[in-house]
Amino acid sequence: MPVSFKDLLQARKEMSVTKAGDKLVAVSLGTPHFSLTEFYKLHQLLIAQNSKLAVDFYVNTSRFILWELEQSGLAQSMLNLGITIVTDTCTYITPIMRKSVGLVMTNSGKWAHYAPSTIGVQVAFGSLHECVLSAFKGEVVFNAN
Repeated sequence: MPVSFKDLLQARKEMSVTKAGDKLVAVSLGTPHFSLTEFYKLHQLLIAQNSKLAVDFYVNTSRFILWELEQSGLAQSMLNLGITIVTDTCTYITPIMRKSVGLVMTNSGKWAHYAPSTIGVQVAFGSLHECVLSAFKGEVVFNAN
């Protein structure tokens, strides 16, 4: 059965307890773990902002991908941009997040499903681009291109 854009919007509505403009405490990506391709795309979105993050920003990945990021120099660039790279676990499993009370934005359906019951946060569910824009603004941004 084909998935329509309307279906995707309905899924986002069901996974988000928030609306555009609500204040964030963090963004968490990479559940399942981020790939190299996703890191390169994220890096482009981050540097395009030419600004400082307004909230904590976490990306979960494997130690192998981290090793590749370190070899390419991208890991250091991500750290310089304010990204916390989490390896071999997820932020909703291990107590890594500095602020675990409030609203966290993610592009991961898995994270959006499990985080409220495991760490007690509220969730905003959006695209990678919306997560990046929201992290710089400090509040939920929906409908980003």
